[in-house]
Amino acid sequence: MHFPEDELTVCCVRWFTLQYKNRVIWHTPNGGKRNAREAGRLKAMGVLPGVPDLFIAEPNKYSHGLFVELKIKPNKTTDKQKRVIAQLQTRGFTVEICYTLQDFIKVVQNFLSLESDNKEWDEKAKNSYIC
Repeated sequence: MHFPEDELTVCCVRWFTLQYKNRVIWHTPNGGKRNAREAGRLKAMGVLPGVPDLFIAEPNKYSHGLFVELKIKPNKTTDKQKRVIAQLQTRGFTVEICYTLQDFIKVVQNFLSLESDNKEWDEKAKNSYIC
């Protein structure tokens, strides 16, 4: 079976981890088909439908971190995704929709190029994050 959005996710995570070895990215596996029992267990554990696919746990000058929703054209965000994205944005997170690896690279590079206003954090980052 062919899963283009999964393939895009793998490419984006591989690129990120090769470029930014000491920075944190993770995938939230909300998609896919599950049986009712597993779906119920995951819901009880706090799985939230609509959470973007990837999170980069790095603040910048304007945001607490970067969420990325990956889509393959012509797919668009669902109503649940739109609601979660709006909630994340009102809480100070950046959320971007990317359709290609090139989109993802551009978004990440632009996001990480904006330095944080937190001088103490910036100093720690200089000493612990080497790209």
